[in-house]
Amino acid sequence: FSIQWQVDVSSSSALTDMVRSFAVEGCSVLILLAGLAASSGSTARVLRALADKEVPSFGSIVRSACLASMPDAPILGDYLSIITQSTLVISVPSHSGAAAAALRMLLPALLPHASSELHCSAPLRLRQRR
Repeated sequence: FSIQWQVDVSSSSALTDMVRSFAVEGCSVLILLAGLAASSGSTARVLRALADKEVPSFGSIVRSACLASMPDAPILGDYLSIITQSTLVISVPSHSGAAAAALRMLLPALLPHASSELHCSAPLRLRQRR
């Protein structure tokens, strides 16, 4: 897989452009920290506007994973996962420990399932932009 990193997403329109760009490039999985856009609810609003399909109950799963390993972590927020074009977009807490806890639980089961659901002929590529 390839890894790229992008940090500068200062507005909802920049986040929209970034997600669309990854989807057009054929990125299989995009992991976002919630709160990347200007306000805390902007990430969820942008993702819902871009969604072809929203993964049900994803926020509850993220909060459950975080509470199990980090009961004091700040995990309030609207975490969601969507499919746009053929890209799975995952929003996790911006707190590093909470994000790591969520991803430790999600990724081992999520990536193989997402690959089969999205009908990927090649292995999923995780990409982050720098």
